[in-house]
Amino acid sequence: WLDVFIGHWEMRNRIGNKNEGESALADAVALFELAHRADTHECPQSVCITQDLSACYANIDGPGWAAERIEVCDETLARITPKWGCFQCISIEKSEALLDMGQAQQAYDYLQAQSAAIEAAGEEVNAGILEFRNKLLIALGRHEEALEHIASEEAKADGGPEWANIKQPRDILKAQALAALGRDDEALDALPPLREVNPGKLHAWLRAALPLLLRRSELNTWSLASRLQQGLDHLVRHGAHRHALQMAVNLARLAQARGARWSARRQLEQAQALLPKLKTDAGARALLDELATEVAALPATPLPAPAEQLLAWLAQQSEDSPRDPEREVEWLLAALETHPDDIALRGQAVNALQAIGAQDEAIARLWESVKAHTDSDFELAYPLLFALLEQGRHAEVETLAALYQAQVPAFSHWCHAQLARQLGDWQSAAQHCRALLAISPQSQGARRLLAHSLMQQQHFAEAADIQQRLVEELPEDANPRWDYLTAASAAGDWQGVRRMAAEMGMEMPPGDGAPDLDWGWVIIRFIENGEPLDYYARRSGPVDAVVLENAPPKRRQHVGDHVVFDAQPLFPAPENEEERQHFVPTFLAVHTLSPGGRGRSIVLDGVYPDEATFERFRDTLRQQDWPLWVHTSPDYRMQDAHSGEEVPAFVLTIAAPSGTSAGEIDRLLTQATADWPIPPCWLRLAEEAGSDTRRHEDFLERFHS
Repeated sequence: WLDVFIGHWEMRNRIGNKNEGESALADAVALFELAHRADTHECPQSVCITQDLSACYANIDGPGWAAERIEVCDETLARITPKWGCFQCISIEKSEALLDMGQAQQAYDYLQAQSAAIEAAGEEVNAGILEFRNKLLIALGRHEEALEHIASEEAKADGGPEWANIKQPRDILKAQALAALGRDDEALDALPPLREVNPGKLHAWLRAALPLLLRRSELNTWSLASRLQQGLDHLVRHGAHRHALQMAVNLARLAQARGARWSARRQLEQAQALLPKLKTDAGARALLDELATEVAALPATPLPAPAEQLLAWLAQQSEDSPRDPEREVEWLLAALETHPDDIALRGQAVNALQAIGAQDEAIARLWESVKAHTDSDFELAYPLLFALLEQGRHAEVETLAALYQAQVPAFSHWCHAQLARQLGDWQSAAQHCRALLAISPQSQGARRLLAHSLMQQQHFAEAADIQQRLVEELPEDANPRWDYLTAASAAGDWQGVRRMAAEMGMEMPPGDGAPDLDWGWVIIRFIENGEPLDYYARRSGPVDAVVLENAPPKRRQHVGDHVVFDAQPLFPAPENEEERQHFVPTFLAVHTLSPGGRGRSIVLDGVYPDEATFERFRDTLRQQDWPLWVHTSPDYRMQDAHSGEEVPAFVLTIAAPSGTSAGEIDRLLTQATADWPIPPCWLRLAEEAGSDTRRHEDFLERFHS
């Protein structure tokens, strides 16, 4: 059952959020089969797998698989009732299949009937049904009605926090309805910023924004198209064929409007390549034939200067106006046809292609040149390497390394080292860096990567030696000095830290151990299970700190940890002088020198007593060496159900030493708060300690944040 449960939520992310198609199909089918085995069929989550399978086929080709989706939805709906949460999700899937068949009104009527059945069963219609109802109203041209519903949903939210997967699709549909009504300014305000939309949802954003962008040429820019191209590439890569085809058509329409002939032709070709992958035509061929005629009619832009003078002409133009790589790319490629051996011209063409999101074409142009120059350290081999790494084309990196292995082994090792770095194989990265340095001892890039690889393997003393070499080779560069401090601190080489700090003009106290200074507040960022977690700390040396903030409940405890951090701040200081005074820099934790030895955080909710009482409580915990951290702001309030008033309140945590029993913590807290007018609440701890929980339950019933 657990496999089914976890698999379903993985599919919800891959299929629902990322809009994967064929790339998720094998896993979706396997999960469907698992969910229908005798030992899992009764698992409530097994019903949800129908949603995953149907949605996967919808992403691949909605119209092509509509009949099959309806059939599997009907089979599943027949064995559940409207009381099931899955009833709503499966109803949406069937309604979407009807819409994909061109039956928008039937889809709407069906969804309304299912919604009525849900309400008749005493259940509340969920946000997914409301979202799809609005989508159907827009498909039916009932834009004002959709906007009325959206306004009602916004009013219920009342400006409070909402899940992004509810608010963002609603905002996109709102923009789509407003744009269809010609209310462009309102539509622009409703559209979510592109930076907040993941690649799998960019096709929906574009569908909503298309009328706006066609009407407002100042918004229809090459840079916007480049960002949207990432969404198209994502859909193509993951086999969402129908979505990708429609998005390619929409991007080609925008390119036409910009007069960007090369981009329009490229996006038409991408759409045409998808046509054979559709199960059903559903008007796709006619759409592409019409687009092909329009794109063919776009006039070519003649070269503004002779091919051999084009780069000089472009450089001169850029002095007066910003470069437009989409306008230039056609000229550069045309010039390259007559001057294929012009390395500078090819480099500029590649840069232009990459700027407009044509990564595959850029890589192809680089390969053409690189394959002809494997006998020397060829300058275009480096951009090819990094383009391949960026696109995750690891097999081609291996091919590139093999091409140079015989005649330029240093570059071959560099390819292997960079690939190992991307894959997190730090031992291999270090191995290839050492081999490269044996051939080319002055390679500072290899030396930097070697030091980084050693740090990742916690070979700190060796990394410090490498950084010391870089300090000597690059006396004007401050970075190796700071990196040395990090490596030496992690290695516990405090004399080395003092020596380097003195060279950098820092005053250090004498001694053999850590400096134990007080250089003010910093924020230390830990990465746990891929998630960043930040804690306030006291900077106790050039690149070390002691964490002072308790961890959230159920998180690994770091309070009291003595940690070494990377010297490069994760965020720049604000330019405004007043803001800079309150700025606390954030640094990434590199290594824990010594753990704080505290157990998990215990949460207390409470109403503030008078200041003296609270300070006595803090002193009691301090004497026990139990760190206390208040997590709420000074204006935090709770409402007293007895008086109806809002009272000053707090949420704090304490962290007793590891191994302290729940009973011991409960007893000390009870004694330390015995004189409070309203003792605070620690219900979960009291339950664990087996003590009386009635007063904690009474507190939670009385006070609400």
